[in-house]
Parts: sequence; structure tokens; C-alpha cells
Amino acid sequence: MYYAVLVLTVLVAMLLMVVILMQASKGGGLSATFGGSGETMLSTRQAATVLHKLTIYLVGTFMFLCLLATLLSGRGTTDAVSPTSDLLRQQSAANSFSSKIPTQPLDVPKQEGQDK
Repeated sequence: MYYAVLVLTVLVAMLLMVVILMQASKGGGLSATFGGSGETMLSTRQAATVLHKLTIYLVGTFMFLCLLATLLSGRGTTDAVSPTSDLLRQQSAANSFSSKIPTQPLDVPKQEGQDK
């Protein structure tokens, strides 16, 4: 299920990029791409409205799919332990800095006036 959501997220992201790139800042986007004559099915104003609405729907879908993928990944649970994190934990315990330092007990002479 997670991988299906991930594939859908990538497809929606690619479609969103195409729709955004088709938009033009001054009305020359979609209508200019397909001929731009006065007898086209989508006028400049209608093309901008359709692309704007499609962009809004795609952004909403993308956000929903991202949240769903996060919930399905299960990274927020405490029960899930990845093999990589377990291996890193073992290596850090074996290679800790303090285990490599040779230590010897120090004989510190007592000074006068100390009770210890």
C-alpha cells in the first residue's frame, strides 16, 4: 500500500510540474501553445481558469498523498526498529571513545586537613 501511495505521489508531482509550466504570466500559456486563434475551444481567460483550478486540486492531492505516505511509513511508532539503526547502535557501543582510553587508578596523596 505504501509503495502505491508513493508512486501516485510521484505521478501527481510530475503532473503538477507540467500544469505549472503550462501556465503563463501574461496569458500566453496554454492558448499560445495550441495555436492561440480566436476560434479555439479554450480562450486565454478560460485556459488560465482551468489551469488554476487544476493546480489547486493537484496541490491538495499531493499534500494528502504526502500525509498518507507518512502515516503508512510507520516511522513514528516505537515498535518499528530498522536494521540500520540497530546496527549503528551496536557499532557505537563497541567503538565508543571511552572504551579505547587506557585507565589506571591514581594514587592521590591526602593533604593535611582533609577528612577523606
